[in-house]
Amino acid sequence: MARLSDKDLCQDALNHSDTSKQKGFSLIELLVTLVISVIIITLAIPAFTRWISQNELSSSALLFRHVMSDARSEAVKLGRPVRLCSRDDALLACAGTSLSGTKDWSHGAILFLDVNDNRAYEANTDLLLRAFELPTALSATWNRGHSLSFLPSGRMNWGSNGTFKLTSSNELISPVHLVVGIQGRIRSFEP
Repeated sequence: MARLSDKDLCQDALNHSDTSKQKGFSLIELLVTLVISVIIITLAIPAFTRWISQNELSSSALLFRHVMSDARSEAVKLGRPVRLCSRDDALLACAGTSLSGTKDWSHGAILFLDVNDNRAYEANTDLLLRAFELPTALSATWNRGHSLSFLPSGRMNWGSNGTFKLTSSNELISPVHLVVGIQGRIRSFEP
């Protein structure tokens, strides 16, 4: 067996000590990383919640537009008036029958063929076409009462425009207005 020289032993010790060095992070490095992460998260959360609120508002406005477009096309297709009414909080029922004043539509809406023309959805009589709810963080109002109707011509059954106003609970987000013209066309704007 060959004997190792002192030089070989020193070289072997140096090589061994290089491979046995710890490969981790110091406490200072971990704390700095943690502080930077907390700062980034603190800045990102408000932007993220605003993005979520804006997204809810935009998708709800789009939902209202689609439902009103469906109502208009169903009225034309069926050759009969189709009604959209504000939804009652707990039931699948219209919240009221008023055709004037600004009314709350925050619980959603019901789209139906109003067979008996009483401006209220009755499950035994009327044909339900669609019903939906809005997210709880949104409020919606319509300045023409609890309902609106599309005639078989695709037009509305009143003589002037009406406006839905969708508002987020986040005050930093501008409300969305959906204007429904007497021709049954819908346009939106953000003030």
